Amino acid sequence: MEKNAKILIIDDEIILHDALESILAAEGYDLFFATTAKEGIELVRRIRPDVILLDVMMPDQDGYEVCQFLRHVPEVAAVPIVMMSSLADRGSRLRGLEAGADEFLEKPFDKLELRIRLRTLTRLNRFRILQEERSRFEWVIENLADGVLMESEDGTIRFANATARRWLFMAPGTDIRQLKLSDLRDRHYRLRGSLLSSTPQQESLENWTFSETPTAPSYVLEVRWRQAYIEGESGRVALLRDITDAVEHRRMSNIFQSVVSHKLRTPLNALNGSFEIMTMEEPKFASSEYGTYMGNAIRSLIELNDDLLRYIDPNLRHSFAGKFPTAL
Repeated sequence: MEKNAKILIIDDEIILHDALESILAAEGYDLFFATTAKEGIELVRRIRPDVILLDVMMPDQDGYEVCQFLRHVPEVAAVPIVMMSSLADRGSRLRGLEAGADEFLEKPFDKLELRIRLRTLTRLNRFRILQEERSRFEWVIENLADGVLMESEDGTIRFANATARRWLFMAPGTDIRQLKLSDLRDRHYRLRGSLLSSTPQQESLENWTFSETPTAPSYVLEVRWRQAYIEGESGRVALLRDITDAVEHRRMSNIFQSVVSHKLRTPLNALNGSFEIMTMEEPKFASSEYGTYMGNAIRSLIELNDDLLRYIDPNLRHSFAGKFPTAL
């Protein structure tokens, strides 16, 4: 839901506050009032108005000085300022414009002119804010550590940020709209599968593997695709992430898991087997103090082994279930 534009009125005449509130009541603005320059500056910083109506003649500081000050406050420097004055001479107008004002209105002002000027300025300010937000967003996308790609329906690249261009070995200044993504991918990578998800956005997951060369090590990219409309046309957007460390960690974890599993299970199997033979040959031993103690110790070791393997890999479900000594 779009928020109402905020108009800040800085004027020491309370009568003018009431008049402006009456004139602008039907416009849907959120109106804020200040009677001194100090109060007005504090409000500007707090509410971030869309337009400021600023009186030239103020008791503590004139409007020209306030305007100049606000133009040097980065977070509000671009907010439109309309100066109001009963002084209609050319010198006053020029001084207001030199101080940084966007408009200069003469008191008493024309109601229709005021409404039209505010509508124009609020729209322009909203457009400026959108442009600033878009610029910040584009900067973030361009400087992401992950790659971002946009591909049209015919396979041509519509956008690639700096990381994606580097991973696709694009030379500086290359016109990416003349390139087919599949050509670049197949030239430099081995594609491992494309897994479709069941989401409405039709996401898919691919792994691109770059083989080691004399000048570059191997690495693996995870590529997540999602269907999207790009400039009104059907296409796809992808997030590329280097998962080389994760793949290597998984490989080493599997090796470690295999070694630990073998080193622990071999003696445990022997111990468990020996205990079962003893209980079969000497049934009384199983219920003896030593038999009970040995059986409990073997069970504890088995449970400890299972806990260790699950810690290494939470998805691991191998265990000695059903192989505990029957005498326990």
